[in-house]
Amino acid sequence: MAEIIDLEERKRSMGAARLLVEWARALGFSIGPQCSLMELPDKLLWLLAKADPRGQSELEDLIVRLRRGKKKTSAVLGPRERMEILDVTLFLLDQIRFECMTRLGWIEPLETRQIPLAEILSRPVERLKELKQTPKLRQDNPSFHRFQALPLLEKETFIRKQIPQALEIFRRRIQERE
Repeated sequence: MAEIIDLEERKRSMGAARLLVEWARALGFSIGPQCSLMELPDKLLWLLAKADPRGQSELEDLIVRLRRGKKKTSAVLGPRERMEILDVTLFLLDQIRFECMTRLGWIEPLETRQIPLAEILSRPVERLKELKQTPKLRQDNPSFHRFQALPLLEKETFIRKQIPQALEIFRRRIQERE
């Protein structure tokens, strides 16, 4: 079966890939244009993971830059554009934090970790929903059996409650390596 390629989306993705590389270079990191979450260096992943979706952050800067083609603050965007940026920020922030938890060995890897960031950030907001998955605890996690017994909606809540602790442990792990 032939794959249908959205040429406009492909063009945006290629431009976003270039901007992603430039953005990372400005922060002192070297990544490729097809870099995915699983390929990000721990320090860069941490920098993005500690973002606060209500304020200026490197994550928001990246998203605005890739979606608008240039550096802007979200404050100068119209209400509809700001809402779009917030939706993308919240989606990607989840994926970034889940990647931190994956690297700690707490949850099973999500499929989104393999998709190039530029491709994710070039998708229309409506298509990001296609990528959403509920993370699953690894079987060797001490809380696995309790997690398995929870209804589906409570499983996501259970995982989200682990995020602050996971981020603190991830931060300490990075500092120990320095």
